[in-house]
Amino acid sequence: MSENVWLFIASLAVGAVAYCVVTFWLEPILQYHRIRHQVTSDLVFYANSFRYPIEDSEDERVVGERRQVNRRHAADLVANFQRLPFPYRTWLRIKKEDPSRAASEFIGLANSVMLEQAEPRIRAIEKALGIGRVL
Repeated sequence: MSENVWLFIASLAVGAVAYCVVTFWLEPILQYHRIRHQVTSDLVFYANSFRYPIEDSEDERVVGERRQVNRRHAADLVANFQRLPFPYRTWLRIKKEDPSRAASEFIGLANSVMLEQAEPRIRAIEKALGIGRVL
């Protein structure tokens, strides 16, 4: 075989390996960081939705949105954690980050009505995801 054929085969192999690394390693890690960013943003955005009693229909709408967003974050964290490569999951354990714990706290947060109920869950989420104190 000529040198060009070997070069072509090597190029295909390198391209296939690069595709696999990007698709199965880097993309889930990037998605995890996007979810963490969105969690931080939404914790700040919905911070004042823990008023009780609910005063008007606008407050009721915001509380409903917050509950839905919290459940979505829980689902996204669990689904994404399964896609993370094993070495990165190990790295998260070393850093003491626990997306599964954060997901369960998000379900509890979705069911929280008053700030007194929500604050311990928010602190647990911050700790489980390794994000600084947002509220």
